[in-house]
Amino acid sequence: MDPQNSYSIAPPAPLPGGHFNVPRSVEDLYTPRFVRGVGRDKAGLCPICYEPKARGGAGKAEWLSMKFSAFNYHMQYAHGISPTTQLPFSPPIAFRRIDRKANHKNEKLQLLEGQCHRCHDWMPVEGVKCVEAKLKEIYWWKHAAQCHKGSTIEGETDVHLVDDFSAQVREAYRLAQNQAQQQASSASASSTSVTRPRAVASAESNSLPTTALFTTTPLR
Repeated sequence: MDPQNSYSIAPPAPLPGGHFNVPRSVEDLYTPRFVRGVGRDKAGLCPICYEPKARGGAGKAEWLSMKFSAFNYHMQYAHGISPTTQLPFSPPIAFRRIDRKANHKNEKLQLLEGQCHRCHDWMPVEGVKCVEAKLKEIYWWKHAAQCHKGSTIEGETDVHLVDDFSAQVREAYRLAQNQAQQQASSASASSTSVTRPRAVASAESNSLPTTALFTTTPLR
């Protein structure tokens, strides 16, 4: 069954350029769906930013260098996505407020902390200055990136937006994977590169939406 002919995904977004890059799984929120360039010039399209604003994205094409870790940094510290699990970092398991001595009139007298599920330490989840942070989660994400190492809270679920669109994406991936398995099983026994035929990647790129699969549920 050919997914691009047998299953229709609602009107696709304009192609962002580059070539389709197969994600590690349908749940993968980290891997860029499109990449361009090679070597030092290789860049990946952020799958979260490319989502429409209605689904939690920015509605723009954000290309980031994959050679110099710009893509990795952006995914971890702009979106809180772990490169190990390809899912959002687990949030704190508990919160508390502690008193502190302010060294300046613009510093807080109390600080909010969150407890980590992995190391069980209490870590600041806000800055000491009496100003609104542009991205409140950044304090927690920095700790999670250093500490979690792929660990998540046991039983943690509901990290994807579930709607009709996501159901269509899952079905398209299922059909594309079935096609890949059928082509692999019928390939010549002498062939050693059958894990992801080029034809399948092409079929996926045409049958899947050009936006990311889902948006994460924000902690804020």
